[in-house]
Amino acid sequence: MKKHFLIIVILLTSSFWLVECVPPPTITPTVAPEDIATQTFTPTITPTPTKPNQQADCAGTIVASYRNPDKSGFLIIDSLSGDYRAITPPGEWINDMSISDNGRDVIFSDDKGNLSVLDVKSGNIMPLLTTLLYKQNPIWSPDEKQVAFTILLGDASSALFNLWTNGSNSSDLIDLSENGRYREEPADWSKSGDKILLYSIDSENQIPYLIFFYPANKKRVNIYKLPYPYSIYTARLSNDEKSILLNYYDEDNYFPNISILDLDTSVETKIPEIPPSSRSPAWSPDNLCIGFLNNDGIKIYQRQSHSLISLPVPENRYNRLDWGPTP
Repeated sequence: MKKHFLIIVILLTSSFWLVECVPPPTITPTVAPEDIATQTFTPTITPTPTKPNQQADCAGTIVASYRNPDKSGFLIIDSLSGDYRAITPPGEWINDMSISDNGRDVIFSDDKGNLSVLDVKSGNIMPLLTTLLYKQNPIWSPDEKQVAFTILLGDASSALFNLWTNGSNSSDLIDLSENGRYREEPADWSKSGDKILLYSIDSENQIPYLIFFYPANKKRVNIYKLPYPYSIYTARLSNDEKSILLNYYDEDNYFPNISILDLDTSVETKIPEIPPSSRSPAWSPDNLCIGFLNNDGIKIYQRQSHSLISLPVPENRYNRLDWGPTP
């Protein structure tokens, strides 16, 4: 198999990086080179048509990942019909994942810290970055030319990377570190493509913030101080970039709650119809519905009618959900 290499320099402090899609300068590595894999794997695909008792208002493709004791995989669900198919990839268990804005590709991380891409239509899987450093929380840019993700470097600092596109396999590493940040995790990329939503923890007081990061000028803007010093689970920016779908641990009961943050007023409103212990919320492509996970499976909250729909899916230990248009 042909090998391509990405040179990564590890700093002793917290770091935030960007990889440009241009030939790299000469860099003296302090670690072994990253292996950029191009082999495509064909997973096991199980079509399982179902018909729900209720029908959702919002069209699109819901992707849910699960981790059972004996296997890990994806469920690809048509949100209107409820039809789904299971995809079981070979290899490691699935951790974090996100779907592209066109609904065609899902990028995900596994237990070894590798990043791979799932083709939603075919079910084929192509590894992108394998082994070496532990990578998680991958998100697509709107044009799918870039991927931001977290790298854990000793003290759980994080990194932002810009990955190759259209067959390019060389990358240039640019340091985007900022003092005073203990941990930064990319949460979402704006539809306009000009900013990335980050979850950040201040190194001095351990206070969590939501931040807009602008790759063009490397500028950071604090947009919201979270009320509790606990890790955020999910933060998703709306299409109009005026609100954020939030899911974090509440100080009162330490169970995840789902709320909507209005960026104009900085008012956070919990959704009463969504029960506690729900997690991993995602906007529908038109932002009129919210998909989420809870102990009962996969559900859809319809914002206009304030109603809940349960999707009749198999029992699995679901850990992540995202929602994109039908490719």
